[in-house]
Amino acid sequence: HWFSLELKDSIFFEILALAIMIFFIYYFVKNIDHWKSYYTYENIAVAFFIVYVLFIVVSSTISRYEQINNRLLAPAFLPLLWISTCQIPKWRKYVSHRQLNLILLVFIIGISGLLIGSYFAINQENISYMQETGIPGYSEDTWQKSNIVNYLQKHPEIFTNDSIIYSNHNQAVYFLTRNSVDALPERVYKGEVKDFQEEEPCILIWFNLDLNPDLLNLKEIKKLKKMKRVATFTDGAIFRLENK
Repeated sequence: HWFSLELKDSIFFEILALAIMIFFIYYFVKNIDHWKSYYTYENIAVAFFIVYVLFIVVSSTISRYEQINNRLLAPAFLPLLWISTCQIPKWRKYVSHRQLNLILLVFIIGISGLLIGSYFAINQENISYMQETGIPGYSEDTWQKSNIVNYLQKHPEIFTNDSIIYSNHNQAVYFLTRNSVDALPERVYKGEVKDFQEEEPCILIWFNLDLNPDLLNLKEIKKLKKMKRVATFTDGAIFRLENK
């Protein structure tokens, strides 16, 4: 993904990542008995790579802060690149100047062709998608032409009553109507769920688009509140919530 390559076979890359980690651990353990190798900058980079990657993988697996992604793993990229290429100067001694030039030429042409082709394919796909639906995000036609959004834009009085208004897409409501509403609480935060349950009266603006699995869903809200449907749309609904 860092090189914008279309990588479809995730199992292959999972095995490759595991093999790299095992090799780095083996490389580090092997250097423990050789102090000249143990105190090199390369070994420090290996140690950083092992500790950082294991920390990110384990912490993001057992906690809820964020799924493993490119942003979290970005600090490990340079050590990976460094360690993967640190032996090249040693190998240079066993390759003639002509062979080295040929290898570099083939490598540069191959990598350049792969990256340029990948960039063209991705940009072509993005442009085609944007021409059909608009710029990704709340600027997409799916949101801009949403029935529930059009209703909210034509009925701003909904936002002027004394009821607290919640939504499972409060950012979309603000972006598209310029009216601020509260976000539905995530079910793991019991205190916020309790406050939501005790609040009365409430308005719920519910979107069927891009559902967030961490937020309370309609079935769970129905157990906490009496739900009266105010308006129904193809892409959502507006409810009035009261305490049971």
